[in-house]
Amino acid sequence: MSVTPEELGRQLRTPSGPLGLKVAEGMNQTNQQLIAYCQEALALAPGQSLLEVGPGNGQHVPALLAGLAGSRYLGLDLSPDMVAAAQAHSSPQIRFEQGDLLSHPLPGPFDKALAINVAYFWQPLVPALKALFEALKVGGTLVLGVRDRATMASQPQFQEGFTFFDGPDLAQALEEAGFTVSYRQRPEHSVTILGQLMPKQALIYTAIKEAAC
Repeated sequence: MSVTPEELGRQLRTPSGPLGLKVAEGMNQTNQQLIAYCQEALALAPGQSLLEVGPGNGQHVPALLAGLAGSRYLGLDLSPDMVAAAQAHSSPQIRFEQGDLLSHPLPGPFDKALAINVAYFWQPLVPALKALFEALKVGGTLVLGVRDRATMASQPQFQEGFTFFDGPDLAQALEEAGFTVSYRQRPEHSVTILGQLMPKQALIYTAIKEAAC
């Protein structure tokens, strides 16, 4: 894939056109371990509802819901092209919509919410986290998966329009939004979207909407 780091960064934020489709396919490969970590933390159960923000082309979604009878899924993405591509994975259980987290009406509340490699783009951050807090049932769980500052800052495509996290900073923002938060740092080894083999460090946040005292 021949593309400048700046264009790649723009496509990672909002994939569009033929290049966006290629970028989305690349992300499916590079995010496999991160998706697995988030799925483990999410612990989605049969009959539960899930909101995912930024599902891209939705290729990972059928596996996410496999064997979970009665569960329902809504994927919300900013990119019309990604939503169009994701429709290939739609079913009575799985739905995709185009929209912005801060303005799109959500048919919640949901049992669980998920966002993988998209929190970098939520600027300002706390209003987006508060929107997810409001979208959850009391006792609901939000799982955020990101890569840490050192991993992100080492690659030129992540320099413009991205916010990097060290761990405590995103946890503090989640707490400000109302969540009770824990997080883990997990290792990854994969090929980047530019074809470079590199170790990465993932941050997996589990945020609970506790009952009010």
